[in-house]
Amino acid sequence: MSIQRKQMLVIMLTSSVALLLACAAFIAYDTVIFRGELVESVSVLAEAVGNNCAAAIDFNDPKAATDTLAALHANENIVSACVYSRDGRVFAVYQRDGAVPFIPPPMRITGQEFAGGQLHLFRPVKQHEELVGEIFVASDLRDLSSRLMRYLGIAGLVLLVSLLTALMLANRLQRLISDPILLLARVARSVAVDKNYSARAAKQSNDELGQLVDGFNEMLAQIQARDVALESARDKLEVRVGERTAELAKANEALQLENAERSRAEESLRLLGSAVKQSNESIVITNAELDLPGPSILFVNPAFTTMTGFTAAEVLGKTPRILQGPRTDKAVLKRLRQTLERGETFAGETVNYRKDGKEFDLEWQIAPIRNAADKITHFVAIQRDITDRKRLEARLSQSQKLETVGKLAGGFAHEFNSILTAIIGQSELLLSDLPAGSPLAKNVTEISVAAGRAARLTKQLLAYGRKQFLQPEALDLNKVLAGMEGMFRHLMGGAVDTQIAPSPGLQLVKVDAGQIEQVIMNMVINARDAMPNGGKLMLETANATFDQESVGRYPELKAGDYIMLAITDTGTGMSEEVKARIFEPFFSTKGVGQGTGLGLSTCYGIVKQSGGHISVYSETGRGTTFKIYLPQVERQAIPVRHPGSLELPRGTETILLVEDDPALREMAATLLRRLGYTVLAAANGVEALSLKQQRDTGHIDLLFTDVVMPHMSGKELADRVRALYPHTKILFTSAYTENAIVHQGVLDKGVVLLQKPFTPSALARKLREVLDHA
Repeated sequence: MSIQRKQMLVIMLTSSVALLLACAAFIAYDTVIFRGELVESVSVLAEAVGNNCAAAIDFNDPKAATDTLAALHANENIVSACVYSRDGRVFAVYQRDGAVPFIPPPMRITGQEFAGGQLHLFRPVKQHEELVGEIFVASDLRDLSSRLMRYLGIAGLVLLVSLLTALMLANRLQRLISDPILLLARVARSVAVDKNYSARAAKQSNDELGQLVDGFNEMLAQIQARDVALESARDKLEVRVGERTAELAKANEALQLENAERSRAEESLRLLGSAVKQSNESIVITNAELDLPGPSILFVNPAFTTMTGFTAAEVLGKTPRILQGPRTDKAVLKRLRQTLERGETFAGETVNYRKDGKEFDLEWQIAPIRNAADKITHFVAIQRDITDRKRLEARLSQSQKLETVGKLAGGFAHEFNSILTAIIGQSELLLSDLPAGSPLAKNVTEISVAAGRAARLTKQLLAYGRKQFLQPEALDLNKVLAGMEGMFRHLMGGAVDTQIAPSPGLQLVKVDAGQIEQVIMNMVINARDAMPNGGKLMLETANATFDQESVGRYPELKAGDYIMLAITDTGTGMSEEVKARIFEPFFSTKGVGQGTGLGLSTCYGIVKQSGGHISVYSETGRGTTFKIYLPQVERQAIPVRHPGSLELPRGTETILLVEDDPALREMAATLLRRLGYTVLAAANGVEALSLKQQRDTGHIDLLFTDVVMPHMSGKELADRVRALYPHTKILFTSAYTENAIVHQGVLDKGVVLLQKPFTPSALARKLREVLDHA
């Protein structure tokens, strides 16, 4: 809002407020005067009427009093009236027609009040100065209201005239006062917007406004003079700032490059330091002194402490030779020195020693660090503890060697079994053909006994090679040990304290009962031989669980639940060299003629074929512990096959005999023909099918075939024969098999197999058993 309008608004508001206050004061004064006059006139009228009613009250004449009150009708302002007797009773009442119904108020002392737009007045009624009653008169205020309305109309007219007058005066005053101020404001706005300090305001009077204009113009003149000076100074400053800015820009550019390089260097150094500290590899930095006593250690990371046990404070300033010991390879150290003297990077392996004196295998690389002049100032070594890796490599190498030997032993035993089967069979046939009392009978019997011993040796080789036929069942090892306890004590005698510690709640394992007893017995016998002067034998069982991390120590095991069988003796123990070869076949520490060297290798094969693991812990002079881990199974048993009758049953059925070993094929054919069977003999599956088609022999009752043969396996031949003759029975024979008939040494459901070597009686019984089976 402009000053002009503010002036006019102030003048009009001031005038209006003054007039309103004056009118309000006048009306209030007139109202007070009017009320006083009204009270006085009504009081006179009340006293006159009351005096006229005194006699009527005295004579108890209400009618006369009422008639007297009726005289009040002449006064239009009187609304109602009432006369009270001396005792306060309403004696007579007057009420103007059309008025609100009147209820006389209680009599009270003389007085008056304005209430409800009326004047209520009480006055005493006296007779000869004696109070005989009281009169009440109510008068309206119509005259006062009319009078106030007239006053308000007059006040409004006066206010309007005053406002118009104030408006004209304000307009005149603002011309005298506001115009110079507005002119000064326009000049000031122009100066502020256009920066034109040469502008001046016109002076219109010599009063205060004129003085204000003079002061304003003088201020503009001073500002104009200062601007000229500032303009000159600014031009000079701009020249100097420009020159300095160019200098600073060059310096800033150089500084930014330097900071960038420093930041990159600091970040690289930070990352390098963090990587070195967090690295799992041991990092050592030394000076470049190669002469004795050797370089001094200047820095090691936390991995060094973890690997060696030495803290940084313990090794700083010392030579790395503190980690060397008796088994540290001197040739490697010599090659190390020669490599570093040539300024080349060294890589190698050796044995070092921890702070506690324990050995560990070390793989490390050492590289020279050169300064700007290409001079070697330091060496940095990155070291890695490869003890576990070396151990695993040795274990893997040993396992692969045992696996290779096992395959060779198993293959040899398989072929040898076929030869032994022919020898045993022909011996029994020859023995049956000899007349009673023949001197050759003893020789034939010796041949058969020797062949039996060879068969048992072959069986051990098959066990080591994990190629033997097993009949597993769910067993409780606690019960197995309890059943063998008497045998243990008999074998050990009184010099060895034998204890069995069965674990409560032991789960079951799925193994061949005879084979696991053989494993336990072999180990117990070995323990006895290791304690010639007596000692203690402990057999323990426990439930064990291997997770993914723990099976890393035993690569052939899978994570899961196992049963642990530990056999511990306090005997002579074993050296590291002996432990490395303990499971090899034909390896023995006993004297000549005291063992075959197949005991522990047989145990190894049986445990591996059963899906388990066997390990040995031993030190020279401190005894030995063998630990066997076998997978847990649910509590259900696999039925064990029982041998049949010792008699040689006969038959008349047609048998298709397929065997690639000529001697074994001839022995089996001769036996079966003697037993009454019709025999068709073939060397392989192709020949057998061709023979069947050429002779057209009709129905084949049973196919007796080897499993592993050239050209066609026994399983494939059986499938093709069954396709032609669905009711033909099948009997397989083999020393071992790795095809669909036997998985991991366990028979498929419904498959019948006669294991080599077999005797004529075993063949006759098994043949009859299969033919007679529905």
